[in-house]
Amino acid sequence: LFNDAPMKLRGWSEKECETSRKNGIGGIKNTELFFKKLESFLNISKKDLDSYCINEILFNEHTIIMPIKSPSGSIISFQGRNMSINKTDKDARFYILSKEIKTVSDTGEIIKRENPITKNVHLLPGIHKAIENRYQRLDLVEGMGSLICLNNNNHYNVISVMSATFNIEIFQYLQSLGFTHINLVMDTDEAGLKKIHDLIMNKKLPHDLY
Repeated sequence: LFNDAPMKLRGWSEKECETSRKNGIGGIKNTELFFKKLESFLNISKKDLDSYCINEILFNEHTIIMPIKSPSGSIISFQGRNMSINKTDKDARFYILSKEIKTVSDTGEIIKRENPITKNVHLLPGIHKAIENRYQRLDLVEGMGSLICLNNNNHYNVISVMSATFNIEIFQYLQSLGFTHINLVMDTDEAGLKKIHDLIMNKKLPHDLY
């Protein structure tokens, strides 16, 4: 069911695609077949899958899909980048199976509810690998692309914070796991620099971690 097409659109080499596949990262070759197999494997209906936002918005032929794991290695969520959507439409291009599910009622009202799949967890892609070397420097990057690129080059002391609420609670959580040195490696665009400035100037970082 793997599909390398969206990864190649991202400019990844054959070797990078192969390494990513080994880590469970890639695209879906046939969306309809994927959901039929998923329904059969989980013994669950398509309607039930939709109720958890497990649907074609994330799982489709155009999206690079990456599992988000807990520190113990269990899959707790997914994030994706749709390569068929224009770069200017960032909200539609990036998708995360998040802690909040939004549905629209028959009257058009937006209903928000907690996603039971991601309840009480921190969505930090890469944490399951980084925790193995928690006493070494930890690099925090923004997007999944940076994380995958570094992992493909055998650098695993790295976590993506794109899917996290970037606040002091995240750093306190990392500290509780045993991380003692955190290095901010944000993008050098306006958003990335603003994020670093906000974290440091507004004292959202524990002073003994960076």
